[in-house]
Amino acid sequence: MTEPAIATSEPVDTPAPAQRRGTPATPTPAVPVAPAPTWLAFSALAWLLLSLLVNRTAFTPGSTDFNLALAAVALPGLVQASLVAGVAVSLFTTGWLDAHGKAPSTGVRFAAGIGAGLFAGAVATSAALLVFGVPAGAGGVLALTVGLAGALGGALGAWSNRPLLRAGVIAALSVMVLAFVAHRFADPLLRLFGDDGTPAGRYAANGWVAFTLSLVSGITAGLLAFWRLRALSRQAGQPPRWPVYLLAGGAAGLMLAIAELFTRLGAPWLLSMASTDVTGDQLFENMAADSRLNTCLVVFFVGAITAMVAYGRTLPKVTADAN
Repeated sequence: MTEPAIATSEPVDTPAPAQRRGTPATPTPAVPVAPAPTWLAFSALAWLLLSLLVNRTAFTPGSTDFNLALAAVALPGLVQASLVAGVAVSLFTTGWLDAHGKAPSTGVRFAAGIGAGLFAGAVATSAALLVFGVPAGAGGVLALTVGLAGALGGALGAWSNRPLLRAGVIAALSVMVLAFVAHRFADPLLRLFGDDGTPAGRYAANGWVAFTLSLVSGITAGLLAFWRLRALSRQAGQPPRWPVYLLAGGAAGLMLAIAELFTRLGAPWLLSMASTDVTGDQLFENMAADSRLNTCLVVFFVGAITAMVAYGRTLPKVTADAN
């Protein structure tokens, strides 16, 4: 007697029906490309134009040496804004190319990013040449310094890790906004931190204000970078590892530090064009440069640590096995 057939599942190595008929298997869908951050590019460019507009009102026609000193004071903020705008516009350009299926090679990608950064720098360059009311040579120094910062920002924006850079740009913008607000309320803040009208009291209060602002900026930058990077990673379905959060949290401090390099090249050049003795201005610029460098370091380390702590809070808690 013939035994009844026993139904079994198809073996693992048996090809699928579609493959047995010669039909190719359906490819695995690729991870969608993140949309180009249009709003971020416009926000960074708007901040750059606002920085130019605010500094434009401080210059006095006919007072060349005074304007040179003001240009040296204004240069750090303009360089920072130009570099961050270069990163943001480069992200928009390369993101647009990727989103439209025109992913370029590495060389073309960096060329497109640098070109986009030069566009952002050209916006600041043209404004510096037209409205600052400084000698032609000084205007050229401003244009060159700010323009090169934008080009370098464009090269950074061509890097392939766009979520990290987008989070870093948002964090850097927050740091610059906080610095602008603190500058507008400088006198009340100095009084709050112990300014009693004496040179020693004002110097001590300045130090406390700068440290507190750096600390608050670092915490804000770290939290914003963490939240934005996590949101972008969820959209892409690719959760990053912890070093990416560390870099994103410190990205604002890194961008400010890179901008400081350009400032340290351009500011002494501007002061050297004065026709009178500017020893006092040079001493002030050196002190301001040291303060800015300290700010960059605090923002970098505090931002990185804040992002890491925030990331650690999202990890699942380890529980002991119940035996």
